[in-house]
Amino acid sequence: MKKPFKKRSKLAGHLGWMTRHLRRWLKKNLRKIARHCLADVRQNKEDAVVYRKMLRQGAIFQCNLIFPGNLTPGQYKILERGYEDEFHWKKAIQTLLPYTMVTYDGLMSLVEITRHVHQQNIPGDLVEAGTWRGGAAGMMALAALSVSGPVRKMHLFDSFQGIPEPDRKHDPIDWIVNDMKLPEAEALGRLRGIKALEAPRKDLEKVLFEICSYPKEKVSIYEGWFQETVPPAARNIDAISVLRLDGDLYASTQVCLEHLYPKLVSGGFLIIDDWCLAGARQAVTEYMEKQKLHPFRCLADGTVRYFIKP
Repeated sequence: MKKPFKKRSKLAGHLGWMTRHLRRWLKKNLRKIARHCLADVRQNKEDAVVYRKMLRQGAIFQCNLIFPGNLTPGQYKILERGYEDEFHWKKAIQTLLPYTMVTYDGLMSLVEITRHVHQQNIPGDLVEAGTWRGGAAGMMALAALSVSGPVRKMHLFDSFQGIPEPDRKHDPIDWIVNDMKLPEAEALGRLRGIKALEAPRKDLEKVLFEICSYPKEKVSIYEGWFQETVPPAARNIDAISVLRLDGDLYASTQVCLEHLYPKLVSGGFLIIDDWCLAGARQAVTEYMEKQKLHPFRCLADGTVRYFIKP
């Protein structure tokens, strides 16, 4: 006897259609999915290698480092760390991204610090030693211009020849050899370029004057090694509200602290971008101990620390 025909429900029809299309899609994209998974595994292994290398360099990690340039557009879009007006400043970071290697939290905290000294009328100029291509200086400039009041003077120091020769007595050997590509025997701390972290002056000027529209008459750029430019320039700086040091090396950090930190006003901020590098960290620690200073130290992320001068 012939079984009566049962009409399929709409739901069963939809499920059958979805199953067929899912099979086709998987068959077409399975290899692509596998490649992405393997790429993630490889990236995780590479990140682990970088992490171990940074630990050997004397790095101290207390939170994750976020480099905006390493994020996909989707990841960057949903990134939220709780900063004031974060959406607005994320756009600024995207604009200046080609001109900086500073971490996301390093840049965001720089914005908040700069705005704070303006809003609280903490007197003094804005100073950065180690500008590279100008991204951090640009963020500081934009933050300063976003607050009403007089435009502050900016003092910016860089060799525009990259960093000078590290000193193997103070700076981490692994970083010197593997990252700076300099033989250990040549790391004697001499004031000569080693073709590492070079950046032209015109990039800094483009960021400040074209992208950020900071008044030219309010900017002083000091070109040369810190040991040669910082001491005479410091004599002409009356007060500093934000002092950002990004010189990477023990000697570069030391000379800036000796001549510029005394100019930092009470309530002003000292920002150390290279706290993860043992040489820079040693220079700060030694200076604070020698001067018997105990400013409050704040964590921005695994590489950036800032101090509030009492």
